[in-house]
Amino acid sequence: MEIKEIEYPSYVTGGRAAYSWLAIYVGAAVSLATLGCLSLLGLGLTAVKIPDQDTLTSLRGIGAFWEILSGAVSFYAGGWVASRMAGLGRVSDSVIHGLGAWATATLGLLVLVQFAGSLFYMNGVRLMPAQAVQFAWAGFLMTAIDAAAAAFGARSGARLLTPVPIDQYQKTRVRETARL
Repeated sequence: MEIKEIEYPSYVTGGRAAYSWLAIYVGAAVSLATLGCLSLLGLGLTAVKIPDQDTLTSLRGIGAFWEILSGAVSFYAGGWVASRMAGLGRVSDSVIHGLGAWATATLGLLVLVQFAGSLFYMNGVRLMPAQAVQFAWAGFLMTAIDAAAAAFGARSGARLLTPVPIDQYQKTRVRETARL
């Protein structure tokens, strides 16, 4: 029987699992709650009497900008919370948690949009093909921006493990037996 000695890093990982689903779910919940609050705020700020067509056009542009901004802020916050709750110490793990929170929240939003779309369809509201393509591209771009914001938020919220100074370093060895 051969004995191998393996040297492990000088920081302690606490024996936790590599990924925390609770952190991902809480990050998704924070994203959705923040998005809901900011969307209602935007709706309240733009719910004004429209006197002419030029004002309507400018309100549409402001509304689109507000939705992009509120989505980015919401998913940044969700990614940051997921990363902080995971607390694993590596940037890659933190970003994976942030993207997991983004994916979970996005799936939840897609289910809600599908449900709302089916209600509109049943009540006779139809989109023209050109409008549908425009809507799909806008949704894709907003989703890509939100994913980038979630990853950036997770990167910002990462708790990095600091290296141990050389004079405090203690080697940790684990004996592993190899079976032939």
